[in-house]
Amino acid sequence: MQRGEGIEVTGVQPYVRGERQRRIHWPATTRRGTLQVHQFVAERTADTVVLLDVLADVVDPVTRASSLDETFRAAAGLVRAYLRTHDRVGVVSVGGATRWLQPGSGQGYFYRIVESVLEVRKDRAYRTEGLSLLPPPALPEGALVYVITPLTDQRIFDILHQVRGRANPMVVVEIPTGEPIPEPGDTEGELALRLWRADRDAMRFALVERGIAVVAHRPGETLDVALAPLLRTRVHGGTR
Repeated sequence: MQRGEGIEVTGVQPYVRGERQRRIHWPATTRRGTLQVHQFVAERTADTVVLLDVLADVVDPVTRASSLDETFRAAAGLVRAYLRTHDRVGVVSVGGATRWLQPGSGQGYFYRIVESVLEVRKDRAYRTEGLSLLPPPALPEGALVYVITPLTDQRIFDILHQVRGRANPMVVVEIPTGEPIPEPGDTEGELALRLWRADRDAMRFALVERGIAVVAHRPGETLDVALAPLLRTRVHGGTR
């Protein structure tokens, strides 16, 4: 256990020149006859990484909502929430190119993240067959990773496998948009819809089977609603 300037008291220790007077532990000082001060556990800010799947932009045929736009909104909400609690937050985007910012904190860092996310649309012009390996600094050990994805491109599983292989706790936030709407009486269209739904169900099932938490964030809802079930459970990491 590391000593530091936290709020959790772990014991007492002899006074060292420069210690704050308010940290003096008077009962221990009286017993031992020398100045004793509170000993605290070091406060450690947590690392959180928001990983954006920008492999595709699916537009909902009814609402015209863009999965990419909804991904950006969800990411911005998560980043703001974690920075507000003084945690360090990083962002990774995977698509035509892989962009990443190591976890940082502060309002100024929020604007750096926003600039990085806004540049993502330019990256989509560069199509690649495979995906690059995520650089180790992009996923610090123990960082909680939120993967925001429409679950429309099987290649995202390669990225999820990398995250899981590094034993990072992970939550997949699905953006469920883009479901096709067949015309009345269109038998082939109805069959295509059934296949589309089956494919999405299979992807969700594969994630859950691997012990990965999956929540759905629907356009127009707050992200708090989607993440609420996780408050009653523990988010696990993978195995190295």
